[in-house]
Amino acid sequence: SIEEAFYFPKSLQIETIRLCNATCDFCGIDDWDKSVPLMSDLLFEKIVHELHEYAHWIEFVSIQRCGEPLLDKKISLRIKRLKDVGIKSVTFSTNASMLTKEKSTEILEAGLDEIILSIDYIDKINYEKTRKGLNYETVMQNIENFFEVRDRIKPETTIRVRGVAL
Repeated sequence: SIEEAFYFPKSLQIETIRLCNATCDFCGIDDWDKSVPLMSDLLFEKIVHELHEYAHWIEFVSIQRCGEPLLDKKISLRIKRLKDVGIKSVTFSTNASMLTKEKSTEILEAGLDEIILSIDYIDKINYEKTRKGLNYETVMQNIENFFEVRDRIKPETTIRVRGVAL
């Protein structure tokens, strides 16, 4: 209902980092304002404090918007903080290039509920032509490892794959 829209958002995006380790053809990263590339702990805690009151209402928080969230060294701690205040679902999208077994374990143990893997192409040639700066084999191995770690640690975590069909 329209009244609900005036109460508080049901879904939010929090961009903790405004950097990426790839230079994809379709992305406008070169146009981003990177004067403050990383959200301060103080600002993040202020946001978490404000969200706490509405945790019962919020359906999900994406802890990413445009940047690569795994470049944020505190991403696992930030996920945990959101879960600790009662946010039902915490999600983010990643290019999976830094999604090592160790990082997978960290984010799943922190409480990540959903991950979106942005790969665009499943063939090496088109992938590396589009996702400049990333290694196809590394990304595919990271994705395979993530499934394994997810199944062991938190099998209810949703995995979505975003791409382009050929």
